[in-house]
Amino acid sequence: MFEATQLIAQQAIDRFQSNLSTSMPGVVVRMDYERMRADVQPAIPRKFEDGSTEEYSVILDVPVVMPGSQNSLISIPVQVGDNVTLMFCQSDIDSWSISATGQSTPAETLRTFDMQDAIAIPGLYTSPRSLNNPAARKWPHDPKDLVVSMNTGSGSECEIRMTPGGTITVNTDYTVNVNAQDVNVTAKGNANVTAQAVNVKAANTVITGNVSISGILTLAGINMNTHKHIGVQPGSGTTGTPV
Repeated sequence: MFEATQLIAQQAIDRFQSNLSTSMPGVVVRMDYERMRADVQPAIPRKFEDGSTEEYSVILDVPVVMPGSQNSLISIPVQVGDNVTLMFCQSDIDSWSISATGQSTPAETLRTFDMQDAIAIPGLYTSPRSLNNPAARKWPHDPKDLVVSMNTGSGSECEIRMTPGGTITVNTDYTVNVNAQDVNVTAKGNANVTAQAVNVKAANTVITGNVSISGILTLAGINMNTHKHIGVQPGSGTTGTPV
């Protein structure tokens, strides 16, 4: 009698657990960037005792977690096909997810740990798809560095890299733009610029200190290295303008 009761109790527990959702990987099938919502296909099919499996339905309009606060955000371009971690909340979040304030909001139903109440956390990778593998990168990569990268592994890969030694490097084969009211650069040592050409457009340019030029200096279209003067006079006379 006891064994039968124990079996019934265990079966009841098993049924309860089989319907209890906690967390699993998912695959993004649609992304709404402005609303930070995604449709996500659970990546692990349900498996039955006879060995058969059944795909879960796509979970619609799942809130996507990105690092941020009320006035700041690290915006991540989650794409269709990306893996995410699905977390299933212990309460119905339908009303909360459309709340204008995000504060305490009563649940609409009594459901708990239901797949319908999922949130998605991007940044989950299978081992073969890991972007922390140096072989997956265009630029030389040390997994110990702190790196913010975009288009990783492609010809347009760009990154901001911070090393344990304190060096910060920006890598890109394309343009770097800085837009600001004022820009100040302070270097305790040297400031070095290596480029095919340097163009400065300013109403006035002030240089404090000595200037050394190893190439050709051109002023108003006149080569200062080879220019000549007209109207040369002996003694205390003066020359004419350079030509």
